[in-house]
Amino acid sequence: GIYPGRLSLLVGESGIGKSTIALTAAASFASGRKLLSAFAPNGGGRVLFLSGEDDAPVLKKRLEALEAAYGVKVPRDRLHFVDAVSPLLTVDGAGTTHITPAWTALRKKGANYELIIVDPFVSWLGVANENDASVMGKLAEHLKALAADTGAAVLVSHHTSKHGALSLEQGAARGSGALAAAARWIGNLARPGEGAQALGIEPEDSHKFLRFAISKISYGSRVHGSKIFERDAAGVLHDADPGAQRR
Repeated sequence: GIYPGRLSLLVGESGIGKSTIALTAAASFASGRKLLSAFAPNGGGRVLFLSGEDDAPVLKKRLEALEAAYGVKVPRDRLHFVDAVSPLLTVDGAGTTHITPAWTALRKKGANYELIIVDPFVSWLGVANENDASVMGKLAEHLKALAADTGAAVLVSHHTSKHGALSLEQGAARGSGALAAAARWIGNLARPGEGAQALGIEPEDSHKFLRFAISKISYGSRVHGSKIFERDAAGVLHDADPGAQRR
């Protein structure tokens, strides 16, 4: 799964629900409870969630909805949000990366956590050209070092390319493949697409469902096939089997 001291990626198109998946994984890890089948915590621990799209009050409301849906209580001293976005690393015109005070602070603070979530890559580590393999490789090395130096699992969410929106393969990630190459675990999210009915999903309900698959796993056997998640009225994701009634 998401390994301590290693870099992991969560890949999906804009607006698909990467932040929701990341929050669910964070709540699962902080509470020590398996909520979605894709994320089974091994003991759990403290989580630092860097949110570049939603501020802390919004995340806390979503967390409360998740707690109500699953009947779980997430200890607030084990899940901390950072919503004041400040570039962790910068890249100059020559392609050289520079460490910022925010990065130095994160490396120091991160040693007190078992899971660090960076959501999304573009907000915290935005670069002018994500197709630049050299630059993306350097940023990936910094993220790997963050995981290795703190001992925390580092999970970074990242967008798909336009052509990869419906793909559940590791090559779906936007830009250079350097980031995916550096990750030891990659989870992919995609909408049902034209295959919705084959999955037992009615076209009018397809907006409620997501497909999820692990496209890369370096320290274990790859799980073949995809899982289906359904979003409830409160926006909380649950494991689903929409084709069950047909069987």
